[in-house]
Amino acid sequence: MWVSSGVLLGFIAWFVLRYILTSFYTVDQNERAVKTSFGRAQRVGKATTLDTPLAETLRPHELERYAWPQVR
Repeated sequence: MWVSSGVLLGFIAWFVLRYILTSFYTVDQNERAVKTSFGRAQRVGKATTLDTPLAETLRPHELERYAWPQVR
C-alpha cells in the first residue's frame, strides 16, 4: 500500500513540476513573443483571396485552386 501511494504521489509531483510549473515563462524587453489562440478562425464576410492583389498574379487555371476564404 505504501509503495503504490508513493508511486502515485511521485507521479503527481512529477506531473505538476513538468507540465504546470515549467509552463509559465516571461518574455524580456529585448525578446519577441507570439500570442496564439486556438479555435475556429473568423471569416471576413464573403471575401476570398481572389479579392486581393494576389489574384492579379495568378493564371486563369490557378484562380479556382487558390480561391480561399479570408480569415482574421
